[in-house]
Amino acid sequence: MAARAAAALAVAAILWAWGAAQYPAMLVGTTTVTEAAATPAVLRAILVALGVGALVLIPSLWLLYATFQRATPEQQRH
Repeated sequence: MAARAAAALAVAAILWAWGAAQYPAMLVGTTTVTEAAATPAVLRAILVALGVGALVLIPSLWLLYATFQRATPEQQRH
């Protein structure tokens, strides 16, 4: 379990470092992050879509995990 967490952390760190290395080239010219950001309406819509997606995804992942972690009938007899 610890190896999986370490691997996930390593992947996240690599992706973060890649993004940080690209930082100067992310925004062309003098465009600031604030100027490049979406409008508040779009950000709210994305937040709602993310919430709805989480409401669907999290229970289904839990069901998938629970299904494959159950003991088979052969395992229950021993």
